Amino acid sequence: MIATEHESSGSENGDVVDGLDSALTVAWALIATEKSLNNELRLARWIATERTRRDGDSGAARRGPQRSS
Repeated sequence: MIATEHESSGSENGDVVDGLDSALTVAWALIATEKSLNNELRLARWIATERTRRDGDSGAARRGPQRSS
């Protein structure tokens, strides 16, 4: 059976919709991953700050003396 122009167009539209759906799925996955990584980074910074406060050390002893310009 030979597909009519209308049938071919519908099939192509379905392919476009499937492609857009896949692209949106990937985009949402990337956004979720970025948010997760940002949350982990924020938590790591908070932990470092709390450890510094708990130890009573500003971190200067570990870094050594700082030169002024």
